[in-house]
Formats: sequence, C-alpha cells, structure tokens
Amino acid sequence: MTSLAEEKARLVALLPERLGDWLDLSPGSDPDKVLAGAAQGIAEAQSAPLANLAADANPVTATPAAIADWEAAQGLDRTPAALTGALEPRRAQVVARWRERGYPLASRVAGSIAAVLGVVPAMVRHTRLAMRTAHTYPLAGLPLAIAPSASTQTSAVVADNAPVSSAGAQVTVTVTHPALDALSFRLAGPDGYLKTWPAQGTGAAVGRTLRLYAPEFAGRRADGTWLFTITESSGAAGALLNSSTSGLFVEGRGRAPSGAEGLAANLWEWAVIVDPAAVSALGLSLPNMDFLRSIVARWNPAHARGYLVSKNSLGGASALFDDAQTPWDGGLWA
Repeated sequence: MTSLAEEKARLVALLPERLGDWLDLSPGSDPDKVLAGAAQGIAEAQSAPLANLAADANPVTATPAAIADWEAAQGLDRTPAALTGALEPRRAQVVARWRERGYPLASRVAGSIAAVLGVVPAMVRHTRLAMRTAHTYPLAGLPLAIAPSASTQTSAVVADNAPVSSAGAQVTVTVTHPALDALSFRLAGPDGYLKTWPAQGTGAAVGRTLRLYAPEFAGRRADGTWLFTITESSGAAGALLNSSTSGLFVEGRGRAPSGAEGLAANLWEWAVIVDPAAVSALGLSLPNMDFLRSIVARWNPAHARGYLVSKNSLGGASALFDDAQTPWDGGLWA
C-alpha cells in the first residue's frame, strides 16, 4: 500500500513535460488540490481490499462484494437468497455448501442444514431393530397347544411384493414341552418351497425361545400365506406361547415384476425434520424450503431416499390439511 504523497508524486510524473510552465502546481493551488484528491481516491481504493482481505477470506464475515464471488464459485448466484440481496442468508448458504464434504454422516448433513436454518435439525432414519419389528409377521392362533403324536400348524400372512431378501426367512417361537428332542419343525413358503428343522435341543423346555433360520428362501416369493408346522413324536403335549418375539421375519428386497419395491427398501429412507417453532423462538426467519431440500438431495446417496419434513403447527411431524407449515409437497423425496 502506497502513501498519499507517493500517489500524488506518481500523478505528477504522468503529466506532460513542461506543464508546470503554464499550470500552477504549487502546494495549495487549485490544480494541486485536484491532484491531491485524485491521489487520495487511488490510495483508498488500494487499501480497501487489503483491509477486508481477512474478512473476505471467510464466507461467515465476507463483505457484500466478496460474497458475490463466493456465490459464483459455489454455483449459488441464482438462489433465492442471492437474488434478494440480504447478506446473512447469502453467507449462510455459502457456509452450508462448504460443509457438504465427506461421507454423508447424520452430523454432517445436520451441520449443513443448521448453517442456513440457524438451529440443528432432528434427523430420523429406520434402525435395523425397527425394520425387524415392522417386518415380523404374527403367527396365527397363539398361544397354541402342541398336540401329542401329531402335527400342529399355524400360519403368517406376508404382504411384500418383492422377492425375499438375502436374509431369507426366520421363525421365532417360544415353546413349552417336556421333551424338546421330540419336536421337529417345517416352514412352507407361499410358492410351496419347504424347509425343515430337526429337534432343537434335548430335555424339558419351559418358555424357551427358538429362532429357526431359513436362508434358502432368499430370492423366492414373499407375499402370501406361510405355513409353520410342529410335529410331536413322544406323545406328550406342549404349547406355543404368545411371546412378544414370536413371529415370521421376512423382508422383500429389490423390485417385483410389477416394479414395486420390497419393504426392505425402507431401510434406506431418512429425513431431516425442520421445526419452524424452534426457528421462530430464536428470532430467526424460516429459510427457503426448496434450498434446504436441495441440500438434502445433494447429501443423499444414490441408493437412499432423503426427505425434508416440516413440523406442523401442532408440533407433529405429520402433514395436516391446510396447515401452512406442512404444504402438500413438504415431505417429498428430495
């Protein structure tokens, strides 16, 4: 950065030769004042970028002129925030874009949204336990007596269009019987395919939980009625108890011939939940929802389904008809 005197000397040096013979350039003259004013403007123009350099290097503190450069570099120069001209939303969207780096961990996604929203949003996704619970179908008629020296049958109805996932089928039952080694088991799928199991132990069983695995059902038909049969060979009676864990676990994965996805696809669904009340409580304005949805879309892996959800006026996450906070497309797949 040059001084005012140096800039004035440079301007004088640019004047035509012998101009001083007919133009008064003495200190305090009108021409001298003009040169001094021009020199001051040049000096200030040179010093301003340097003074703002540290601030402009950070989008959080960037000046209006610099934030426009940040927006152009990030492809954000045509967003609603950029077009309105308000500085803080423009800074926030640049910070959000910078945070879109790395593997899409929930904390990183929430951090990107928080840069624009002003609060850290809630993130929801299906856990493996929740998926297992949702796709475990009850066995009919429990509790059910196990007839001595006979076969006892129960069933489960599965509504899942896609073929069975690689996990196959799993039956969980709770058994009471004086001779566990006298019990054998069979599972028949909707397409007639059979899987049998020999005795699952010896001695008396009182409320013992057994889980029977059948990976052989992978890729076979899932939807329809499944038949589970217990055969007793010792002449002793027993019972299948009505336990909270009892049932048939089956998940369809992939697409059915109709194009419908199996229920296992729900494992890859996730959502960011925006709470307008929490934003308002901090004295902030709700940002453009389409821009937030675009953040979710960029973070969303190709195999997953990411959603942006706005809480309704009652504080719930379900859409309400004619609720301004839950427009019809507010929960659309991003």
